[in-house]
Amino acid sequence: MNIGLVSHVKVLYKMILPNNGLDDVLYIIQHIQTYKSSSGVHNMYSYVLTSSESSACGLVLDVGKEYLLSGTFYNGEYHTSTCFQVVTDDPADNFSGNLMEWKDVTSAFENRLHSFQC
Repeated sequence: MNIGLVSHVKVLYKMILPNNGLDDVLYIIQHIQTYKSSSGVHNMYSYVLTSSESSACGLVLDVGKEYLLSGTFYNGEYHTSTCFQVVTDDPADNFSGNLMEWKDVTSAFENRLHSFQC
């Protein structure tokens, strides 16, 4: 799967969707700035799905926080996981991890996002 969307988002709401064993988490999000979206994606989804389990690459997002979030589209829905995240690899940005809170995005990295290829 390819990354279909890279966006600065704010998490507004979290809901667990029971699914017979491996639950999904639905986050209601607000897109603040979209850096890249795959061709054919014209509507910004107001929600994103992820697994409730970190062992299945699920992300834990905090309501009220802002993130640089990336993910993909399949089955008509926007999905994200730890495997799809775009993070800086520049040592000068002083970041390590697999999900960037927006407060950790430097202006230099944000400028590089504009040339990011999905």
